[in-house]
Amino acid sequence: MAGRIVVGIDGSEQSAHALEWAVSRARLGGAQLELISAYTSVPDLNFYGYHGVPSQPVEWYAEFSGELLEAAAARVRELAPELTCTLSSQLGHPAHVLADASEGADAVVVGRRGLGGVRSALMGSVSNRLTIHAKCPVIVISEGEAPATGPIVVGVDGSEFGTNALRYAITEAAVRGSSVRAVAAYELPHPALRDDPELVARMQADVEAEATGAVTQVLDEVKGTNAASVNVEPVAVAGPAAEAILGHAEDAQLIVSVRQVQLWNLVEVVSGSIVIGVGVVRLNAPIDAKHALAFLGLLTVGAILLYCFWLVLATGAFWVVNMWFLSELFEGLFQTGRWPIGIYPGWLRYSMTYLVPIGFAVTVPAQAMTHRLAWTTVALAVGFAVVVFFVTRWFWRFGLRRYSGASA
Repeated sequence: MAGRIVVGIDGSEQSAHALEWAVSRARLGGAQLELISAYTSVPDLNFYGYHGVPSQPVEWYAEFSGELLEAAAARVRELAPELTCTLSSQLGHPAHVLADASEGADAVVVGRRGLGGVRSALMGSVSNRLTIHAKCPVIVISEGEAPATGPIVVGVDGSEFGTNALRYAITEAAVRGSSVRAVAAYELPHPALRDDPELVARMQADVEAEATGAVTQVLDEVKGTNAASVNVEPVAVAGPAAEAILGHAEDAQLIVSVRQVQLWNLVEVVSGSIVIGVGVVRLNAPIDAKHALAFLGLLTVGAILLYCFWLVLATGAFWVVNMWFLSELFEGLFQTGRWPIGIYPGWLRYSMTYLVPIGFAVTVPAQAMTHRLAWTTVALAVGFAVVVFFVTRWFWRFGLRRYSGASA
């Protein structure tokens, strides 16, 4: 991959790991490094007597950014004096600056976490934004020493996104003299059908055939190049894709994946909106602006509670890798929300409202629209959602601080 590698520098330990990884990668492929440090000024605050952190002139931040780049360049010269290295200090959000610089680059390399918890929460994750807006592959480096041996693990699903990821993984493996492990995940059928070994075997065979087809397609594209000699091992795994990839990446030196947006999920939103509209028309009762706003507000509260519940389940994967059974349990419970929670016994109504908030997200907003909900209940619901949101956020960050890698 001879060309240009962009590296984000912000002075954190994580960006130092990213820099050293980029140096070792550039030495393999003869690429030049472009070190970029983006800076933003802190505004002067006078919010009802609160002045916040004392701000500095923008020139101070520019000078600080330049000093970071000089220190990074010195480290590059120490590790690999033969590499060409350019420095760029720019005013702007790091994600935007790096995304602009990614035009025509071979890769953008950043640390997994940068400036710290509070600022990251306010500005958003740079690496997450880059996966959406960057115009080239994005390499996210975690803490610890990067492995120098092992296969390149990539997730494949037969889509254009997955094929692009596989193509990059094979090219990267050729540069590193390594192999590729192409992991294809598939969901097991309904629990009632899992006792049919023939059905499960047929599903696995179909997924393996699809993964093998994708591998063959990409290898045909790279015939006549060094990448054509790369050994690719297709693997079919039952379970969610993220868990399948991480479960086969313990000996990997690099994991390749893609981010995609599934627009077809909007069909469910549209159909649900139509159902709500039909229900309102057939209600034959006046709905004033106050109750309509209560409906929309509680619908939002229900969505927040469901998001928090899913995030708690996802955070559990930091300690328990195989979490797919919990997602299936939640899917079964989700189906119970299709009916009014009033038809269930009291203990189940309570559980579906506060423990697994399916009933809250579905029934409570409808009760608000049909004038069957007290305003005190609305206020309590909003307060409950706020508390759950912040507790969930704390739990997620607690898990992040204690996550040490897929092999831990």
